[in-house]
Amino acid sequence: MAACPARRSVLEGILFLLLLCEAPSLRAQSNDVSSEPIVVPVLGPTNPRLRQAVLAAVNEASRKLEKAECRRIFADFNDLSGRTLQQELNVLGRTGQMHLRWLIFYNASSEKFCADRNVVAATNPRARLVYLCPDQFLEAEFLVPGYAASLILHEELHSLGLGENPPPSREITVAVIARCGL
Repeated sequence: MAACPARRSVLEGILFLLLLCEAPSLRAQSNDVSSEPIVVPVLGPTNPRLRQAVLAAVNEASRKLEKAECRRIFADFNDLSGRTLQQELNVLGRTGQMHLRWLIFYNASSEKFCADRNVVAATNPRARLVYLCPDQFLEAEFLVPGYAASLILHEELHSLGLGENPPPSREITVAVIARCGL
């Protein structure tokens, strides 16, 4: 997936500012996950329904990660260098729930890949930014809210370094649902 260079520089600038503003709070964050609802940034064209759906799905994903069986998804997959994603979390000093708070979501409604109705979200390995196709994500969240949370967990795995093809996208989502439920 490639973004237009002009869009990418604006987006990188926004991400830099977010990181700059967030750095003190990240340092002050303890290893304990707060019971407070997770609020993550949703950048791009304003879409209150998408923002609400993302927040609901991220919080549901966090609740799923409270269960040890669900957390095993991080041991089930390896990054591109062969290290398990759990090892990556350990190196980062994060839990899966903490890593969810680190992600930034982007309304990718104007991106060409969203024209494909089969694409709901996209993330590059080790990237912080998760691109969402609003129509598809809202449909997934509306039809089966737990499925939207599973898709968030799927993208979290990519953000930790999981590549795709192999394993196929469907296989990743099926493994998340098998461990974490719907």
